[in-house]
Amino acid sequence: MPAISELKIKIQAQKIFSSLLESNELADDVIEAKKKSKTKNDSSVQREINTAIKTVDKLRERNKRYINLHADGDISREEYLNLKKENEDTIRQLETKIESLKEKINDRKDPEIDTEQIKKILNTILDCRYDVSPDLIDKFVYQITVESPTHFIWKLHFKPIYSDNPEFVPVCQYIIDEEYAKEYAKNHHQVIHKSSWQDITADVQIAV
Repeated sequence: MPAISELKIKIQAQKIFSSLLESNELADDVIEAKKKSKTKNDSSVQREINTAIKTVDKLRERNKRYINLHADGDISREEYLNLKKENEDTIRQLETKIESLKEKINDRKDPEIDTEQIKKILNTILDCRYDVSPDLIDKFVYQITVESPTHFIWKLHFKPIYSDNPEFVPVCQYIIDEEYAKEYAKNHHQVIHKSSWQDITADVQIAV
């Protein structure tokens, strides 16, 4: 009998690939995931913009104070000009960054996942409702991250990946309980004892 860790992977693979093939809600799940991913990314960029704007405002206020310090004779003209130039250089850099970040938000496209193509691919390979071969896992699983003995993240790809840092969006989550695990084990002539099984959470992400 395979080690329980190997069995866990096989059971998860069966659940994930068969569910993707049969799911009528996959397209809706992907659309919702794309919206959340874009919103999250845009929010992060917007925070950077807001921080840069606040810094620019502070530098401009600082330049005004330098004028008063120079007028009161607290700093020399040379000191004033040097401090002013340093702040203005930083302001120009930040303004360039702000414009770049704004363009990043405007140019960002929604991630594209062809859900029908995924189903077509899975149907072409084999009927994975009943069995998922190691070849199928090797072909479409980019990475499996073990968060804990009962929590796994599966990163799948259904098109070639050319980037060293591909983007994945979360699309669904499956809970594999004892009943499902025992049914799988029974169909594959294996045994799972009640005391050895804990429900598994499998989070699925797909490359875009």
